[in-house]
Amino acid sequence: MSDPNDPYSSGAVPPPPFGGGAITPPPAPGQPPQAPAPQGFPPPPAPPADAFTPPPPPGPPGGGYVPPMPPPPGPPGGGYVPPMPPAPGGAYQAYQPGGMNAGAGNAAEPMMRVLARVIDWVIMFVVSLVFAIPLGIGMMGAGGDAGIGLSIGIGLVIAAIGIAYEVLLVAQRGQTVGKMAVGIKVERLDGQPMDIQSSAMRFSPTIALTIIGIIPIIGLLASLAGFVLAIANLILIFTQKESVYDKVGKTRVVSAK
Repeated sequence: MSDPNDPYSSGAVPPPPFGGGAITPPPAPGQPPQAPAPQGFPPPPAPPADAFTPPPPPGPPGGGYVPPMPPPPGPPGGGYVPPMPPAPGGAYQAYQPGGMNAGAGNAAEPMMRVLARVIDWVIMFVVSLVFAIPLGIGMMGAGGDAGIGLSIGIGLVIAAIGIAYEVLLVAQRGQTVGKMAVGIKVERLDGQPMDIQSSAMRFSPTIALTIIGIIPIIGLLASLAGFVLAIANLILIFTQKESVYDKVGKTRVVSAK
């Protein structure tokens, strides 16, 4: 018998619930009610059979746990490890004979080199006068070949003093008195200490011009060549911070402070 208060007592099927889903029929008489089917979104579709699957990361032979890489060594107790500073100029610093610190000083300032040379010239002028005045007085009473011989003798003495002053001091200390006064020194590019041979090679342009300057008449050409050498040195010092002496002797002048 139908219930007038139940619109579905006559067997009518109720409408589907909101949002879709399966319709659960009412239980038959005498059977316990069944739990409704779970409502929700349908399961995602299965990937196609030919879909690409990335391979697993490589591991040890036979599989197993792969431990993480240990951190780089740091200071005792931990802490921040500052990065290594780059080489000067941003490039790899090649090995230098005599150690990596060879030639590490800063190039001497041009004005310091000029001032040192002026001091050396003043010293050489005073020392030359001390030796030249007595010889000059003796030459005044001599004439002819004797006078020429004394003139050549004076030139030899002055040349020997100048060569000994420059070569010996640079070979022993890397500095003349002028360079000591302004705080600069000469060093070899290969990092080896200065010696007599390297110092004489460095000063060889002036040595050659001094010897040629002793010869009468030809000495005038040597004086002109010496003037040209001085101008070339000034140009190179102010443009490249090196001189003709440095190029010939494979040396450089650096700050000693």
